[in-house]
Amino acid sequence: MPKLSDELLRLVIAAFLTGVASTAIWSFGGELVARSLEWTGQWIGILWIVIGTAGGLGACAGSLVARFGVNATHVASLIALTAAIASVGYSGTTATVVFGGGMLFGAAYITLTGVYLVWGVSALPERPATGLTIAFLTIAIGQTAGAPIFGVLIERTTPDFAVMAFAALGLFASLSKRRRDARSTSST
Repeated sequence: MPKLSDELLRLVIAAFLTGVASTAIWSFGGELVARSLEWTGQWIGILWIVIGTAGGLGACAGSLVARFGVNATHVASLIALTAAIASVGYSGTTATVVFGGGMLFGAAYITLTGVYLVWGVSALPERPATGLTIAFLTIAIGQTAGAPIFGVLIERTTPDFAVMAFAALGLFASLSKRRRDARSTSST
């Protein structure tokens, strides 16, 4: 097991909070739009197609990191993720806003996984597979932890409060940054 360096800890915090925040859409997006727009399975399915299709844009993550660095790409993607969570989940939304938010969510989420891949590999250059595994596992742990919390918030407060709280977690993830940012994946 690698030593938990400051750089690795920063990555774990960011990936965990991103995983938690993304739960609002991954686990509850269908329920949220069913409540706000009275959508049924067909429209919810179309939303998932939009999210998945737009996720292909996340394939640009490496190019974005090479051009702007991990930190800038990370922060911009988290802002996009946060806006997407609010767009899809807020009760006053419209179908157009939901589909736009779904596109933004798909692109932002997949870009973030690419950012965490690059960050994980650079945090453990002597063990790149371990760095990558830690990043992805931490996102999954965040999603696992976030789902029951979001469910409790929906039931005990309001869906809007839960959505805004989880969107805010996405912004908090942006506070955890790479110590020394680089514009290439080979630099640390």
